[in-house]
Amino acid sequence: MRAFAWVLVLVGASGCFSPMGNNSSATTEGGPGSASETEGMTSTSPTGTSTSTSTSGEPTTGPSATATATGLPTDATTAVMTDPSGGTTDATGMTGEPFCGDGVILEGVEQCDDGNQKDGDECLNNCALAVCGDGVLYEGVEQCDDGNLSEGDGCNAMCGQEGSPLTPRYVFVTSKKYTAAEVGKLELADLECEALAGAVGASPVLAGRNFKAWLSDSKEPAEQRIGKWLGEYVLPDGALVVVGSEGLLLGVLTNAIGLDEKGLTVPVEAESCQVGSEGVWTGTSTLGTAVDGQTCDDWSANSGLGVIGSFAAKDSAWTQCATRQCATPFRLYCVEVE
Repeated sequence: MRAFAWVLVLVGASGCFSPMGNNSSATTEGGPGSASETEGMTSTSPTGTSTSTSTSGEPTTGPSATATATGLPTDATTAVMTDPSGGTTDATGMTGEPFCGDGVILEGVEQCDDGNQKDGDECLNNCALAVCGDGVLYEGVEQCDDGNLSEGDGCNAMCGQEGSPLTPRYVFVTSKKYTAAEVGKLELADLECEALAGAVGASPVLAGRNFKAWLSDSKEPAEQRIGKWLGEYVLPDGALVVVGSEGLLLGVLTNAIGLDEKGLTVPVEAESCQVGSEGVWTGTSTLGTAVDGQTCDDWSANSGLGVIGSFAAKDSAWTQCATRQCATPFRLYCVEVE
């Protein structure tokens, strides 16, 4: 009995008993596993790293022990951090390149970035600040913006409209057809346009106005003949064709030039202008200049080839659609000039 009691005393004095053996993370002070040796020790686990801390002289196992775990985020939120290169970095390490329109001003490159690709506000779609003379109308601020700071051209240096609004100019396609030799030369074509505009039965709105044919030869391009115009070009019935002479060159017509001097609609053929009997002599490219060698010997001969346009087109084909034999009769465009 005395031997058994002594064993019990020894067991009770040994501190904490672990059924797993001596795997305790801390023991009483003074032994090989004392708190002074184990304080700050770390152990790894599948979910992260745990750090055990204890007060000197107190066991670190049991309910009084504390553990701190660090590891990957456990929720679905992606952490986003600033990247020194100017992009953004998320928790996956992927970096997005900065671009105009992302809403973040890239210093040294962008003047502004309002997060959209819209022109007409204070920040253009190239991330430059809107200024008078940039050629883009700042809505609600500028009355006009013609791309320069000149006076006397309809839009002043403060991007205000000069004088009264510009009166529209008229454009039509002739009711008559002509071979190249019948056109004769540019001056004769111009006279034909004015004669038709002032003829009996012509739309009254055309009377007393000056017109030139949209024709080019080897000496004078059509765009130079009609001059620069910032106002509207309209049909005899008042329908808008395009705004400005630049709009004609760009081929962005709102309505095709399909009315004649009487205000009547010219019938459109089903055939393309490459093979059909309808078309308009122009000899003019989409740049408003002569197409080399395709002006029917400067509109004096029925031999050779000449460029025609389509009066049914609203794109660049209105002036350059096909090349046809000079002996084939086609119509003319007549454009009002100053």
